[in-house]
Amino acid sequence: MANTPSLNEESRLEELSAEQSAPLLGWLSYRPASAAAAGGPLRPSMRESAVTLALLRRQLARYGGRQAMLLLLVTTGADHNGATVTWQFRCFQARLSSATGVMLLDPLELQTLNLGGHTGQATYQELSAATALASPTAGSQQQAVKHISLSAAVSPVQAGSVAVAVPKPGAGLPQPGVEPTALAALAAGARGQVAALGNHCEALLAGLHELCGQAVAGEATVMALRRRRDALLALLARA
Repeated sequence: MANTPSLNEESRLEELSAEQSAPLLGWLSYRPASAAAAGGPLRPSMRESAVTLALLRRQLARYGGRQAMLLLLVTTGADHNGATVTWQFRCFQARLSSATGVMLLDPLELQTLNLGGHTGQATYQELSAATALASPTAGSQQQAVKHISLSAAVSPVQAGSVAVAVPKPGAGLPQPGVEPTALAALAAGARGQVAALGNHCEALLAGLHELCGQAVAGEATVMALRRRRDALLALLARA
């Protein structure tokens, strides 16, 4: 695989970058489960590194060292016949070495948020970039969780804080407004899920007790059959 994008790809990257209304922050590369590595953390491929380098050079030419360039790697994996889906994320910040001029990819710490299904309803919902905290019946008064746009202007110094989706305690950042009805709906949904889980655990325990009883009864039957066998063997020995 070539380690530099072709001229057509360079032109396409330039067109995509020009379509952004704000300075470009970075790009993401999704890998299907079949193409992901069998083990270990995600690592940028030669192709992903080449695209990142091309975008980094463009950013440096336009904004100097004031603009970050991020690479987000995403892959998914399924288990339990598709019942469990695992997402793996890894983010890197690209920079040029002051000594050699070679591009370096520094790993960034990520903290992700699952914004889907938090409406107090006992159903799974599709993930979206911004999901309201209130229930669907709250109308226009529901407050949506604000998300970080990939087209936001961020300096390399600030890139570490942008990669963290959840503000750290005491950071003094504004929190999204939440109505009491929304909190009540969330609490009711959580209580319902806890109750359903408790009922499921009780049913499992009842089934386990029943299986234990059957095992004890089966063991008693086996012991009785063994005693009968021994008696028959003794009778045959005397005959």
